[in-house]
Amino acid sequence: MIAFFTIAAAMTIAAVLCVLAPLLRRTPTTRASGTARTLAVAVFRANLAEVERDVSAGLLAKEHRADARLELERQLVDDTRLQPAAAVPESGGRGAFWRAGIAALMLAVLPAAALGLYLQLGNPVAIPLLAGDGIGLADDHAMFESTPEIMVTRLAVRLEREPGNADGWVLLGRSYAVLARYDDAIAAYRRALALVPDQAQWLADLADIEATAAGGDLNGAARAHIEAALTADPGNPKALALAGSAAFDRRDYTAAIDYWQRLAALPQISEETAAQARANASVAQARLGASAKP
Repeated sequence: MIAFFTIAAAMTIAAVLCVLAPLLRRTPTTRASGTARTLAVAVFRANLAEVERDVSAGLLAKEHRADARLELERQLVDDTRLQPAAAVPESGGRGAFWRAGIAALMLAVLPAAALGLYLQLGNPVAIPLLAGDGIGLADDHAMFESTPEIMVTRLAVRLEREPGNADGWVLLGRSYAVLARYDDAIAAYRRALALVPDQAQWLADLADIEATAAGGDLNGAARAHIEAALTADPGNPKALALAGSAAFDRRDYTAAIDYWQRLAALPQISEETAAQARANASVAQARLGASAKP
């Protein structure tokens, strides 16, 4: 029974604090809103960083950078515009005096009212019965925490309303890939390519994700999309890089050398990428020479 009244007292204090808190504080908390905004910005930055890496490596044309950033910014706005803004603090002493009076009244009335109501209607015997059934309080705080997955889910819901938004499906695919949800990323890219079938960069991105999902295998499902990307744009840097790696993996060193030399000769790629392509071609050339020896 002592345990019961201890719990009851604690719950009463908690209830009183819940009532008093809005009366005593000057500005409502915006913690949940801040958390949601922080996570939305995290997803935005992860996608933006990937875009910038592709541009720096010459794997994404510079003229497409603005379009990609615009779509990312649009999604960031969608993720944050529904979050409540902080309220303006109430000015003047009159409002504070009124709140303090109400708080004092609640502090006196609520515990007495709770005790009186319990003595009329309560049943302490029920407490051990509930405890015997293993019924307890759970911390449901995690259920209300926003996560990057929730942000991405909101984008997916939006795209179900806008199924013709090809750039949106690509953004969703990139977001899923960041979260290592490769099957969902593949499905999103396929939705985009159903709308714009011959987009070489998207085909190359899809092939890269398919290979990642398959443990690095570029000669499975990914190979068809690598070839499709090169058919759409023979000079696509990412497709050439993937094609060279795929050919090397299947020991077609002649083809690997050709792909990597073509990649190194592209004017838009970084010097670092070009140097790596030439180094890869040299390794393939050595392998080709070794395999030609009796």
